[in-house]
Amino acid sequence: MLALALLLATAPVLQMSEQQLDRAVADAHLVPAIGERVERLSALFVGVPYGDYPLGEGGGVEPQPRWRVDKVDCQTFVETVLAMANAKSLDRARAVLDDIRYAGDPPKVSFSTRNHFTEAQWLPSNFTKGYLREETRTVEPRAASTALMLRRAQWEKVPGLRRLSLAKVPQGEFPIHYLTLDQAKKRAGSIEPGSVLLVVRQNDPKRVVRVSHMGFVVRKDGQLYVRHASIGEEHRVIDLELSQFLDKQREKLLEERAEYMEKAEQLKEEADQLARENEPGDIQFDEEGGEGGTANVDREIDLYLSAQARATVVEIDRALQKIEDGSYGICEQCGDAIPDARLQALPYAALCVTCKSGGLSSRR
Repeated sequence: MLALALLLATAPVLQMSEQQLDRAVADAHLVPAIGERVERLSALFVGVPYGDYPLGEGGGVEPQPRWRVDKVDCQTFVETVLAMANAKSLDRARAVLDDIRYAGDPPKVSFSTRNHFTEAQWLPSNFTKGYLREETRTVEPRAASTALMLRRAQWEKVPGLRRLSLAKVPQGEFPIHYLTLDQAKKRAGSIEPGSVLLVVRQNDPKRVVRVSHMGFVVRKDGQLYVRHASIGEEHRVIDLELSQFLDKQREKLLEERAEYMEKAEQLKEEADQLARENEPGDIQFDEEGGEGGTANVDREIDLYLSAQARATVVEIDRALQKIEDGSYGICEQCGDAIPDARLQALPYAALCVTCKSGGLSSRR
């Protein structure tokens, strides 16, 4: 007889009582290095299902529980493991989780004071509180930087962010250093196990946020892996070899790039149409009618508009080339990110506002 037995894999943490999890937290602190504690504790979550917005305040705007281990998204997975790695008991981990997720010292637990935006709130708060320190420029001292530009009037238009309209969200520009995917591959050996890895996406006004995903870098069987709550087909916490993870990110970037290229093509078509509409006209000069002077003026205007339109086309072509080489949205003069608001107004802008204001004539 041939028979099949089907088994469903489950995460260790889902099989643990609170007493057992409390013991696991205490045992992890026998290891002095926090990176090793992160590796040990995050391993308990491999297999935990992915869920949207699994944590809340236990009431109010988002009534989800303040603590849970049966469901995570990419950020709450990182937050929960960091809380356990910084606590010696389960009760203390719950308190640390609040400290990581909310502003204030002591933290003020409410939807409005939660650290919603990674670049503008979550990172600065947890740098200040000592739960995180920047590693990017240790791995690559010349790492480039980009920035999140937050303007309430802008991000409230994004469907996925409207839920934050009641939150206290700062406005301004919030920088973050990053490695390109190729740099990350080359420098992988310098990344400390237990590090938090953030995925920084290209500038896109439709999404606003720049950090789109996070997880941990862990060492397993002598290889570096990314342990993260995958929103993909796995829909759970998984381990993925670092090089494979970076390749997948490249695929996602290419998909985003294709979408943006379609928009850019539409923009170029509009510019081509503008150039065609503003070509110098075939003006006839009629001395008897006394219209020669007026015609000359009109012709000069035509020539000016035509030249202006052609210059615009050149700038758009340059912007398209930047999309090709990955430098789109970076100021040509200072190397910083051009704010989203400026790119929305002038998609082919080559300079940030600061550098532009220090220049002279060019519209760029």
